[in-house]
Amino acid sequence: MQNFDHALLLQDVDPLLQPILDVYEKQGIKHGAPDNVQKGTAFKCALGYAVPDCRLVVTTKISTCENLAELFYVLLKDKLSIKRVRFQSNAVNIIAATYKPKA
Repeated sequence: MQNFDHALLLQDVDPLLQPILDVYEKQGIKHGAPDNVQKGTAFKCALGYAVPDCRLVVTTKISTCENLAELFYVLLKDKLSIKRVRFQSNAVNIIAATYKPKA
């Protein structure tokens, strides 16, 4: 989950994705920066992928609370017994998804 700590979150079809990666390359930080010590483990799944050296998470769906809850569930379901995931982005945009934990 470290990948989401102060990360840039973009959708894979976002027109800014490639220009941002180009700027990272020009600045010499595309493959990491000395002060980026909070890197997570790279992941790739059908819902997205992380580029830890860039502090970037790219999603395949729009980053709504529902879709982010689904992404977190997919990433954590084999590590934790998850019954419920709750996301809140503001006072009115809240989602709670319930799952059947593995036996």
